[in-house]
Amino acid sequence: MKDDAAVPDIPPAENFDMSLTKYDYFHGLLPREDVASLLTKDGDFLLRLSEADTLGMKLETVLSVLHDPKSRCRKEATEGREDFIMHIIIQYAKKKYFILSYRRFNTVPELISYYQKHMMIFRSQQVRLKQPIYLASWEYLSENIQLEDLIAKFGGGEVRKGRLLSKENPPMIVAIKTVAGRSLEAKEKVQELMRECRLLRDLNHPCITQNYGVCLISQPHCFILEYVEGGPLSTYLRHNKDNLRRDDLLMMVSCAGWGLEYLHKNTILHRDVAAKNCLYDKQFVKLIGFSMSKRATVYSMKTARRLAIRWMAPETIETFQYTQKSDVYGFGILIYEIFSAKEPYEGLSNWDAKPLILEGNVNEFTGNTPRKLSEVVRDKMWAKSPDSRSTMQQERVQ
Repeated sequence: MKDDAAVPDIPPAENFDMSLTKYDYFHGLLPREDVASLLTKDGDFLLRLSEADTLGMKLETVLSVLHDPKSRCRKEATEGREDFIMHIIIQYAKKKYFILSYRRFNTVPELISYYQKHMMIFRSQQVRLKQPIYLASWEYLSENIQLEDLIAKFGGGEVRKGRLLSKENPPMIVAIKTVAGRSLEAKEKVQELMRECRLLRDLNHPCITQNYGVCLISQPHCFILEYVEGGPLSTYLRHNKDNLRRDDLLMMVSCAGWGLEYLHKNTILHRDVAAKNCLYDKQFVKLIGFSMSKRATVYSMKTARRLAIRWMAPETIETFQYTQKSDVYGFGILIYEIFSAKEPYEGLSNWDAKPLILEGNVNEFTGNTPRKLSEVVRDKMWAKSPDSRSTMQQERVQ
């Protein structure tokens, strides 16, 4: 990484074996939830770190190994594979590393090498380390990432323009979200961004911002995304509202609708459809803002949080339940934003907008909106009853 990218100098934890970073089976702060997608057969193993305390100041080295000598788990099914994975904490005391107290090693790689040759008895199970699992295609080393200009800051981190480097391909310009330091805020932000990566990793669509992968081996932690030159759609609309042709606006609507339909086909709820959560470049809209997204067709929010009420469907405000039909309602709001270059219920607080939404008092479209489109939004997207709304697939066909 470039020195001018303000990378903080964060000392390693006392119990961290720095030699691990040289080994291809070391995955850094890879979350437990991602391990099952990498270990597929008996004896597959990897090493990773886990933050053992709330603030992330203490790191534990974890040996994750799939123990399935009878080949009971299916290779193609990640679900359920977790039951066959052992997450073994490597202990550290008196400057020695060990799993079993009677056999200690100077380094973690020495420990791994020993148990590749000898059976380990762990929780009354005979465990053998057979195949080290190297970094996945979406896991990168810091040497593959070049941080450049600052784009924006967010709670707990930054977004920078950068380059993704590889031996096989020329450098690719990317956007990189970085999270540095050891704190509760940093820990929670990394968890949130990893949830997004997990959700978007296998998606590939021109109207969904591409997720290229992560770097969790060293600080700062990096989350690598497609770089879109034009910036937020909401900003573009405000700055260019008097210069946009109707065809341009209709193309924006089509792109956003195409992307949302793709999410729904992949059983993903966006839950925060809005112009601020779209990027615009060369007449193309790409959906972003997946921090609230869930792999589900119905999702009930379990804990209270601040919500963008002016963009929400009435039933979600009342019940905190999200469905594909509430995303459709949000898509209607996005169409209003595209043609008006305004936020919904602009000038009103959430408190003042809430009763209007619940009563069905919707935003009035501006005169530049095609009449048929405004009617479809009012009748098929903003219908008070979710059952009366179209699906995204139906809207794409119309």
